[in-house]
Amino acid sequence: VAISNINRIKKLKEQKEDEEMDIKEIDLSEKYIYYFDSKTLTFKNSPVSLTKKELEVFHILCKNINKNISYEYLKDIVWINKYISDSTVRDVVSRLKKKLDNINIENISNFGYVLKN
Repeated sequence: VAISNINRIKKLKEQKEDEEMDIKEIDLSEKYIYYFDSKTLTFKNSPVSLTKKELEVFHILCKNINKNISYEYLKDIVWINKYISDSTVRDVVSRLKKKLDNINIENISNFGYVLKN
């Protein structure tokens, strides 16, 4: 079981690296810009304060903009080798939504999230 988990994590990391985009930044609204290289979100040119987990989740959503991202994918990438519940993911995304009023993170019932641009 441990070996299969390790192989699954390696495969996810390889997928993650393959999905890296050449885009350096993304305009998420009139006032929000996300910079991939520095993993920095700005609002009106000022950095937005996010926790480590919020930033990791947001980074994944930005890399996969307009794509459905499952709870399982977020758990596997953000919380490597830790068992966490879907409610933990929901809590992090809920905090993101509260902090980022004008950014459209939509819930996909019983699946995950999509960041719409």
